[in-house]
Amino acid sequence: MLNKAIWFVACAFLFDAAAAAQEVDADTAGAAKPGKVEPAEKKATGALEGGVDVAAGYDDNLFATRHRKVDDAFVLIEPSLKYRLTTGDLQLALRGSGDVAFHDRNASEDYDDWLIGADGQVALGKSARLIAGGTYEWQHESRTSPEDVAGSAPTRFERAYAYAGLIGRAGKAAYRIGATYNDYDFADTPAASGTIANDDRDRRTFELGGRLGFEAAEGTELFVQGLWDQRRYRREIDDWGFARDSRGYSLAAGVRHEIGRSFSGEAFVGILRQDYDDAFLPDVHTIDYGMALDWTVRNGLSLSFDLDRSIEETTLPLASSYVLTSGSLSVQASAGRRIAIGGGISGADYAYRGADRSEFVIGANVWARHWLGRHLYIGADYEFGQRSSNVAGYDYDQNRVFLRLGAQLQPPYDRGASGVEVAPGSRGPDGPYLAVLLGHGSLVTGLNGPRGTGTNTADFGDVDADIGVSLGYGKTFGRLYAGVEAEGFEGGADWLHDADRRFSVSRTNSYGASLRLGRLTGQGELVYGRVGVVSTRFRTLYRRFDQEVDDARRLAGLGLGLGLEASAGSHGFVRSEYGLVSYPDYDVGVGGGGGPAKADGSVADNFSNTENRFRMGVGLRFGGNPARKDTHTDFSGAYLGVALGHGGLTSSNQGPRSGGFMLDVTRSGQGALIAAFAGAGAELTGFYLGGEIHADTGKLDWNIERDPQGRIYSVEHDYSYGGSVIAGRKISGSALLYARIGVVRTMFDTRYATTKQSVRERHVEQAPRYGAGLQIALSKKSRFRVEYNFADYAKYKIAYGENEDAFENYENFINIGFLRNF
Repeated sequence: MLNKAIWFVACAFLFDAAAAAQEVDADTAGAAKPGKVEPAEKKATGALEGGVDVAAGYDDNLFATRHRKVDDAFVLIEPSLKYRLTTGDLQLALRGSGDVAFHDRNASEDYDDWLIGADGQVALGKSARLIAGGTYEWQHESRTSPEDVAGSAPTRFERAYAYAGLIGRAGKAAYRIGATYNDYDFADTPAASGTIANDDRDRRTFELGGRLGFEAAEGTELFVQGLWDQRRYRREIDDWGFARDSRGYSLAAGVRHEIGRSFSGEAFVGILRQDYDDAFLPDVHTIDYGMALDWTVRNGLSLSFDLDRSIEETTLPLASSYVLTSGSLSVQASAGRRIAIGGGISGADYAYRGADRSEFVIGANVWARHWLGRHLYIGADYEFGQRSSNVAGYDYDQNRVFLRLGAQLQPPYDRGASGVEVAPGSRGPDGPYLAVLLGHGSLVTGLNGPRGTGTNTADFGDVDADIGVSLGYGKTFGRLYAGVEAEGFEGGADWLHDADRRFSVSRTNSYGASLRLGRLTGQGELVYGRVGVVSTRFRTLYRRFDQEVDDARRLAGLGLGLGLEASAGSHGFVRSEYGLVSYPDYDVGVGGGGGPAKADGSVADNFSNTENRFRMGVGLRFGGNPARKDTHTDFSGAYLGVALGHGGLTSSNQGPRSGGFMLDVTRSGQGALIAAFAGAGAELTGFYLGGEIHADTGKLDWNIERDPQGRIYSVEHDYSYGGSVIAGRKISGSALLYARIGVVRTMFDTRYATTKQSVRERHVEQAPRYGAGLQIALSKKSRFRVEYNFADYAKYKIAYGENEDAFENYENFINIGFLRNF
């Protein structure tokens, strides 16, 4: 549905956030802002824009699965063309784009997506403007979509979209009225056992919305907004017997603030409601909120943040819909006219209503472009995605790498424009360096294999430390940084399952190489991201009855990381970094015991390993540290902040099992959190002492499912809150190295079901919380931090019938936070 955080900011375009290919014309976007309605030129002018991007790519998990992953290489061709005409009070844009993919070994995944569209606007005097437009799209449903039906080919659909609206001003008041129409037509999907019918997904939606704002002060607007929608399916009853027609509305109030051309932002809060015709489908009443921030910093750096909530359609049995809460942070920086880099992180929570299903998807990307001339460029992209689901086997990790060659008619830069310059007298952290790092994090293993006449899908894992060295070389281009790094680490986590079957996985050592891209702050500290390949040795032991397998192998995985480096002295630095690595899955065969057998009579369990790891340490730059400004940041005072967290939930689990065995195992899973925090502290002669409170919500969980009969159980971190004391030491004029100790209270949702009993307990557990991190100044009042936290909770028991299982939870997670001092 509509991305309200953006729709109400630029109602003139009323674009659907789900249609990522639909662009908003830059000229008309400016016209959509209050006070921006300008008299049109009388002379007719036209402009043709277009280009083509060709990318060679690699996907290590083409079907977005946890087990038995399929990788493939592919080629993408992305053409685009736009014609803009301005004449008198009329502006018109005609556009088209395509996205065509050819895969090397999986031709069934080839697709060709197309879009054609038109946008227009006409001035009604000096204070109002009428806008209208639409698109027609031929699209496919991504394999990462929660609604993917897992056919033998992607699901195809067509979408017709139209919008119309009126925007204007009357004194200090600004108004916006608009309507949208969507028509979705899904094609049937081929499958191994026949055809998956999708006619029951065909629908039409109509939305009518408006917004009224009042200028409370220069650059500040208070507003109220509302939206009414109606959703009608072509079939009255879907394939599961439900009537899915509905109607709903949203109401919200908010504030918008602008500071010149450098900053604009708005936030709102309200209610969302959707009522369904079918009495068996639950209506949805929930809080609505959103935020949109755009910040253009000097020296070629820009940031944007979006947060949105919506109610989305599904045909999952018993579920009326899912509430989608999504947020993203993106950064872009340039060095001169020819080089640009960027990246971002995102998170999306899918909370189904009426069905016991919830998912959290995180994403990250890094990209770079180098213009060979005014019309031709080369580039590279890396994308990472990870899903954490409360349904066993639905988790996945995915890595995608692209090499690009592109051309476009309109040049992106002016030959005479000057590039981004380094501050006078400064230099970057150029040259070779050596670092010694201590790490701590989770090894998470997903297992899938035959059990009796069915299957077992389960999560395992544990946390532990490693130690290693990194050797690299870097160079700065203005404030942009690029470098390469090699690393080697010894140690890591291992886990054990001990029952009628005894099996384990241990991580022993790793080495790797990566590319680092980053940017220097005004004070010379480095914020960077990394992408690379990690080769890790895993040992898998498996014993059942008199059969035993000792499988030792080295796996190469793709990984990414985000970190900070702060100067310490003339040549030293301190690093704080978080990284994720996902590896190919593999089979380990064990002696018979039911289930599908391999040719040699063995039965294979499939293991899929991923890691999250925080590393902190010190290093030496042989080329010296950047020259520093004389200004020093004072970290004293009160502050507010937000953070995106990611990490693992691990549980030691014991309990009786059939056959008289006692289970003893550690289970683990990964997930993401969104946190808010507030604190205050004081700085004295380079030392810092303060206090902080925090609250978070999200999904850290693990689960196990025996199908068709057996235990199904899970533990999930729902939310937490707490407080801590922070003590630190300034290691430069703008960087603070600190540790924390405090108390955290966490709501755990534990579900346990057997063939005879089903138990669910939600209870709050309290534990000490320990942490360490690095914080740097982005400006006089703004700060950025990367910190690691660990909490170990007391043991509790879940009773089912005459038996009980014991659980002892511990969590390790990173917080990547932004805070602002008062």
